[in-house]
Amino acid sequence: MDRVFKVEYPRRGMLLAMGTHSRFPDTWLINGVIRLNESAQANLFCDCGVSANRAW
Repeated sequence: MDRVFKVEYPRRGMLLAMGTHSRFPDTWLINGVIRLNESAQANLFCDCGVSANRAW
């Protein structure tokens, strides 16, 4: 488990699933670990050189 969670997951892409619980509504908790492969899809919030005035 040390190798997987300390070496492989961070190197290949790891996200934390976070949320709250009814018993602790003001505290964020880690609900899970998600392993994702890097995607070729552009980031929704990046300026990727596409003009906002571009006609589709």
